[in-house]
Amino acid sequence: MAKSFLFILNPASGGKEDRRQIIKKLEEGLPGVDLIVRETSGRDDLSMIQKEAGRKHWDALLVGGGDGTINLVAPVIIGHQLPLGIIPLGSANGLAACLGIPEVD
Repeated sequence: MAKSFLFILNPASGGKEDRRQIIKKLEEGLPGVDLIVRETSGRDDLSMIQKEAGRKHWDALLVGGGDGTINLVAPVIIGHQLPLGIIPLGSANGLAACLGIPEVD
């Protein structure tokens, strides 16, 4: 059975790279994983993330954005016992830097 990862992507974060390329890199780097992408819009994002997180059993939750996007998603996973992957796409990525997570190339 394939693993399912929910990827919450902030398309406005950082603006460094084409988001389609990031999704493509993830899909290539995670063979056999069903990657479901949901983009934030700035409108009712918390509700959308809560709904998606509870929609099915996810094997992991990935967040593509900056500190604000991570801050938005983090409270949702409390109680879900989901591994959280951070793809730093913000302008400063303070949390990712503190955790030693490299910038996206």
